[in-house]
This record gives sequence, C-alpha cells and structure tokens, in this order.
Amino acid sequence: DQERRTPLHAAAYIGDVAILELLILSGANVNAKDTVWLTPLHRAAASRHEVAPLSAPTPQKALHLLLKHSADVNARDKHWQTPLHVAAANRATKCVEALVPLLSTVNVADRTGRTALHHAVHSGHLEV
Repeated sequence: DQERRTPLHAAAYIGDVAILELLILSGANVNAKDTVWLTPLHRAAASRHEVAPLSAPTPQKALHLLLKHSADVNARDKHWQTPLHVAAANRATKCVEALVPLLSTVNVADRTGRTALHHAVHSGHLEV
C-alpha cells in the first residue's frame, strides 16, 4: 500500500497464521519494513496476538511463526523501537516472554531514551 506495508504485515497484524506461512513459503521477506520501518514482527507484537508453540492448537501463533523464519528481533522502527518495545507498550505479555530470551539485552533504549520497561509501565503493563 502507500505505506509500503506488505501482505505479510497485514497477516501478522491480524494473526492469520495460514496466510503468514503461505506468504513466507512463497518467498515473502519476513524483515520487510514499511515507511515507518515497522516489520511484520513489530505488527504482530502490536496486535497482541499471544504466542504458543507451533504444535499447540491455538490460532494465535503469528509472532512465533515469524521468529521460526528468522524475523529480526532487534529490528528498529523510525523511533528506534524494537518489537520488544512494541509488545511491552501493547500489553502483549506472551510476546514479551517469547522475545526476551532471544535478545542479548532488554535495556535497549528508543529515540526518546525509553526502554521496553518504560513503555510497559507507561501503558500500565505491570506484569512486565
């Protein structure tokens, strides 16, 4: 679209794992960035689709599927926010839990100097 969001961005946001997998297996770039540099992983974290192992019978596996296909957990948007910042700000506890073990540090600051913890507290996400 006008903001360079791909079908993968849309599928990640709505959590449509079947479409996500089809797009990825057809060659879609899991690290494609839109005009504000959001990746499908950012979009999945923003939508609060919680994660489950791919073998689990739940429909909310978008984030995990992207991670399985080498989505960049350290990707930054134009505000220097990572998917962890986005998940923390959007109260996506399971997404945060899936991302944290994959990071070398959770104390990465965005352009305003805020870490994921700052975003979590600001949004009332006290579980983080």
